[in-house]
Amino acid sequence: MTRISPRLLPFLLGFAFTPLAQAAVTTSFTLDNATIGTYSRAGSSGSNFQYVYQYFTPSTTGSYTFGMDASAFNDPYMYFYRGSFDPNDPAANLIGEDDDGNRVSTACNTSGAFHCPQLTMDLEAGVDYYLVITTYNGGVPIVLPLSFFVTGDMAVDVGGESSGTALVPFSGTPSVGAAAQLDALRGQAGALQDTIRLLDAMTPEAKRATLARIAPQSNVAHELALQSVQHSVWNSLSGRLHGLRAQDDSALALGLVDSDASQWLASNADAAGKAARAPAQGFWIQAFGGRLDQRSHAGYSGYDSHTQGMTLGLDTRLNDAWVAGAAFSYGTVNLNQQGERKGDGSDIDTYQLSAYASRDFGAWYLDGMLGYAQQRFETRRDTVLGGTAEGRFDGQQYSALLEAGLPLRLTSQATLTPLAGLEWSQLHLDSYKERHAGALGLDVDGERQDRLASRVGARLGMDLPLSGGTHLQPAVQMTWRHELIGNALDTNARFIGGGNTFSTPGQRLPRDSYQLDLSLAMLRADGSSVSLGLSGDTATARSGFAGQLQAKWLF
Repeated sequence: MTRISPRLLPFLLGFAFTPLAQAAVTTSFTLDNATIGTYSRAGSSGSNFQYVYQYFTPSTTGSYTFGMDASAFNDPYMYFYRGSFDPNDPAANLIGEDDDGNRVSTACNTSGAFHCPQLTMDLEAGVDYYLVITTYNGGVPIVLPLSFFVTGDMAVDVGGESSGTALVPFSGTPSVGAAAQLDALRGQAGALQDTIRLLDAMTPEAKRATLARIAPQSNVAHELALQSVQHSVWNSLSGRLHGLRAQDDSALALGLVDSDASQWLASNADAAGKAARAPAQGFWIQAFGGRLDQRSHAGYSGYDSHTQGMTLGLDTRLNDAWVAGAAFSYGTVNLNQQGERKGDGSDIDTYQLSAYASRDFGAWYLDGMLGYAQQRFETRRDTVLGGTAEGRFDGQQYSALLEAGLPLRLTSQATLTPLAGLEWSQLHLDSYKERHAGALGLDVDGERQDRLASRVGARLGMDLPLSGGTHLQPAVQMTWRHELIGNALDTNARFIGGGNTFSTPGQRLPRDSYQLDLSLAMLRADGSSVSLGLSGDTATARSGFAGQLQAKWLF
């Protein structure tokens, strides 16, 4: 940037105002090197407006006139902000705007038909202000250089340690809130000034990478990691109920067959002329584990997670139509961020109590499950400039699943079961304060997420009799999940080193996901069984797999 003085003034350097005389003084300068962003300007519905802006802090209260006297593109538009400028919320802190207030100059159009913008504002000493230049019409490219002037009781002087480079243009969607807050704190007393000065001295690439680390973790890692544990538990319970329906000689078999030979429900015990069983109890245990990989998507970093745990269950046959049970599950998740957040991560312990039941209605059945989970989180976040921030907090999750099935007998050994259902969950994360990162530690507010998804799928199972009353039962199931309700987990936090609360937009859950399950069960004549299950999950930029091993005994 050149000045009449003459001196060089880079884009986004702050202005210092030095008292001269009471007579109005005009200082002119030319902006010839700037980072050009794109946003939806205030008062417009379009999102293709380019912009540049200047940051400054006056040292003396007074009236100042800001304007343009030349432009290399048609019809520039000027906005003026107090405190901070956030391109994601262009109406916030807006105190003035103008299109063609400079009635003298018509050099803001190639034909000379449009006047240039100009504003007169009363400014307060020590307060940050942003001068934003955009275009009147969307889709018009900003062309540098831009010519400005400032008229007031003070002449514009350059530099001084109070000057700084705004950080918002170097931020991405997950870090724009943190960057805007640091910009708002620029020049104020406080522990974050050293951080701001270090950021100012970085290259653009280093600024972007560091701001991504400073911002709260906001991708879907925690939600999907907990969801993977929840699905492992649901698979345990669902597998148990499918096993009951498929078992021939277990005292816990539902033992119900529709009178129509084309409908095969829980067991062929009654079809074989066997008497109804007395109520009995069954105990089962299942171990599960899996891995989930999420690639970077929509501006959010990727991650991988490893899950392992086990479920213990106890159930009983209430009558010929009902089976009910309860289960306890424990799972751990080791989550590692990738991409620009590589090295960050979380360790999560989950404890869940579940109740489950199955009801036979003759030609179809209905499975229901309820769950309450308590989570313990330990997080780590490398802030680059302030050390590694560590957080500890709790979470609670309520969940329910309802699924109906219509078993259709294809052959004497094969059954196809169309499935449809709903799954619901509500996640609460407690507030917490990070440690060991000084001023860059975060004081994070609590969060809540509600989720409702539909499930549609089909299960193909076979019953292969072996010697000694043993049966081998392979099955394959495909399930499509569609998110009906699933708000993103936006994070509201403030730096421990000072400043106001800022919001970090969370990544939305994928709307659709697909799961393939393969299982193989061996049922013994005494009612005991062992089964092995493998499953794969896929969604936008995501893939995962899991395995389960279940054993069951009667008593």
